Amino acid sequence: MGTSPRQHVHRLQQITNQLQRTLASFGYALSDTPIIENADLFLTKAGDQLVEQLFTFSRSGRQLALRPEFTAAALYQYMAEQRHEAVRWQFIGPIFSDAPARATGQQHSVGAELIGSTRLSADAEILALAVQGAIATGVRDWTLVIGHAGLLRHGLERFSLEPRTRRFLLQHRAMLKDGVTPLLSALEMYLNTPFDAASVQGEIQAEALESVLAGFLDHEGRGGTMGSRTKDDIARRLLQKQRQSAQREQVEQAVTFLTQWGRIRGDTAAVLDQIGTLTDGDDRAQMFLADWRELIRRLGWYGVPVDQIVLQPDLALTWDYYTGIVFELHNRDGRSLAGGGRYDELARLMGSDRNIPAVGLAYHVDRWLDMAELVVADQPALRLITPDKAEEQAVLWAEHLRTAGLNVSLIEDGSSGFTQPDMIITADGLARYADRSYEIDELPQLLDALKGNHPDDR
Repeated sequence: MGTSPRQHVHRLQQITNQLQRTLASFGYALSDTPIIENADLFLTKAGDQLVEQLFTFSRSGRQLALRPEFTAAALYQYMAEQRHEAVRWQFIGPIFSDAPARATGQQHSVGAELIGSTRLSADAEILALAVQGAIATGVRDWTLVIGHAGLLRHGLERFSLEPRTRRFLLQHRAMLKDGVTPLLSALEMYLNTPFDAASVQGEIQAEALESVLAGFLDHEGRGGTMGSRTKDDIARRLLQKQRQSAQREQVEQAVTFLTQWGRIRGDTAAVLDQIGTLTDGDDRAQMFLADWRELIRRLGWYGVPVDQIVLQPDLALTWDYYTGIVFELHNRDGRSLAGGGRYDELARLMGSDRNIPAVGLAYHVDRWLDMAELVVADQPALRLITPDKAEEQAVLWAEHLRTAGLNVSLIEDGSSGFTQPDMIITADGLARYADRSYEIDELPQLLDALKGNHPDDR
C-alpha cells in the first residue's frame, strides 16, 4: 500500500521537527525569509542553468521570483540589519525551482546559515550538522562527500581564461563524463551567442579595436556600415572571433585539467596526498590543502568517522557563489540528502562593499521520507563561551552536553558579553559555570548544577 497524503505530510513534519531540533542543539535560531523576493536577488548569484529554472513573474512593474533557496535572502537580511557579529540561523519551508526532476517545482527544505565567521571551526560545525541531522533521523549508511570550490577555481586561474569562458566551464564540467567533445561543442555554441561589447571592454580592449575598425571603414569610404551591418555590429563580431581564437589553446588546456581533476575521488589520505603532489610548489594551493587537512581533523572532534568521508575535489554544486569547502551528504544509494559550503564573496555580488564570511547547508527533506525514525524534542540552547586556544575542548564539552540532551551553542570568545548562565571553557579545558569549574569526569555534577539554573529560566 502506498503512503496517503496525510501520512506523507505527517512524516515530512516529523523529519522537519527532528532536523530543526538538531540545528537548535547547536544554537541555530529559527528565522524566516519571504517566499516571494525581487528576482535580481537570485539572478546574479545562480549559474546560467539555475537562472532558467527560476519561477519569475512581473507585478506592478517589478520583476519577482519564488525563492529557490534560503542563502541569498538570509545574507541579505544580515546585511540589511547591518550586523557584524557571527549569527546562526535556521530556515524551514518550501523552495521552488523548475528543474526537470521536480514534478511540481516545489521542494520542502530545512537550511542553516552561519554568517560572520571566517574560522575553520564554522565549516567543521556545518558539516558535522549535516551528519548529525542524518544520524538523528535514523540514517546510518551515509557518506560525506567533500570538495573544494576555492581550490578548483585556483587551479583554473593559471589558464588566464576570460570570465565568461571560465564560468561556463565550471558550470558545465559534469558534461566531461561523456568526453571532451560535448563540452567543447557546447562552449563554442555558447560563445557564438550575441554579447554586449561593453561587457568585454577591459578584457580585450574593445574600444581600441573599434577605433581600428572605424579607420578601416573610413579608408574604404564605407562610413559607419558594411553591407547591412553597422560598425558596432562588425566590431562585436571581430571581438568575439579574436577572443575565441586567443582562448582556444587555453581552453583545451583547462579542459584537460578539469578532466584530470574530475578523476580524483577517494578516501581522505589518498586524495590529500595526490593533490599535494599535483600542487607541489604552488603556495596558495598548499594553503587550501592545509585547511582541508585541518577540517578533516576537526570533524573527528564531532565523532565523524573518517572512513565515511570521501574527498572529491571537483564536486559540482549548482550555485555559483561557493568559494571554499563544498559538500554533499549521500545515502547508501548515492542520493544527496544535504549539501552546502562556504560562500564568502556572495555579499559583494549583492552590492556590499565588503566580503562577509559565511557557510551554510540545506537538508533536502523530501528525499528522507522513506528512511527516517524520529524523536521530537525542543528546548533553548546553552551558550559555551570559547577562547581561541580551547576550541577542541569546547567541542568535546558540547558533544558531551548534547549527548546528555542539552542544546549547546559555541560562542566565539569576545563575540558577545558573558552573562549567567553562560558557560566558559577555560584554556586548560575546564568548564566554568556559575561559581565553580568542572573537569570532564565531573559531568554528572555539572548536569545537576544546570538543572538548578537552566537556560529556560532566563
